[in-house]
Amino acid sequence: MSDHITEEEQIEAIKRWWSENWASIVLPVVILIVGYAGWSYWGDYKEARAQEGSAAFQVLLEKVEAQPGQKLSADAITDAQLEAQSIASEFSGSLYADMSNLLLARLAVESGKLDEAEAALNAVIASPANESVVGLAKARLAKVYAAQGKYAEASTLVGSTEQEAYKALYAEIRGDIALAQGDLPTAHTAYNEALNGLTSAQYSRRGLLDLKIQASKTEDVAAAEAEAAEAVVSPEGV
Repeated sequence: MSDHITEEEQIEAIKRWWSENWASIVLPVVILIVGYAGWSYWGDYKEARAQEGSAAFQVLLEKVEAQPGQKLSADAITDAQLEAQSIASEFSGSLYADMSNLLLARLAVESGKLDEAEAALNAVIASPANESVVGLAKARLAKVYAAQGKYAEASTLVGSTEQEAYKALYAEIRGDIALAQGDLPTAHTAYNEALNGLTSAQYSRRGLLDLKIQASKTEDVAAAEAEAAEAVVSPEGV
């Protein structure tokens, strides 16, 4: 009888212990399972969204691809702009949104709508998606500002950078800005800095920089300013 009572007491003790401690044992396991499921779902969701963004951006690129020697029609440009705006909105904060805004800016510059280009590029600069893309957006916005005559704002954007890939480009744009203002000595210095800062991947720009260096040495300020004006409004080469 004594052994039987002892066994019952042990069972009761186990029940009491379980009643008092089950939460500390079960809940961590449940949380772990739910957390893993949630993380797995989030990972799958992000991957699916990335694939959707990639597919949408590929469609956009096809819309803006013109035949060699031909320009996009007005309807094609409008269609591409709507598609780019849709991607920028739906995939906000992603690389695809940034690339779509860069494309919107390019189309706006080509149409002479610099205010629209400015807005699209500022949207990229405000995005944390990709530092390299932000660096490119700053370079393009500096060219837009220069074309608008906002030389101080343009100079601030390309004053310096820690990204090696953009050091030569920023120096070149500083030269374009100085040349547009008739400051040939500053332009000459900036162009030489750009030339000396070219990476091996950028070596194809050497010829253009040589021409700009020569332009910044000329006494014909009007010709030099014309050269600079072409440089600051062109979306090419950036």
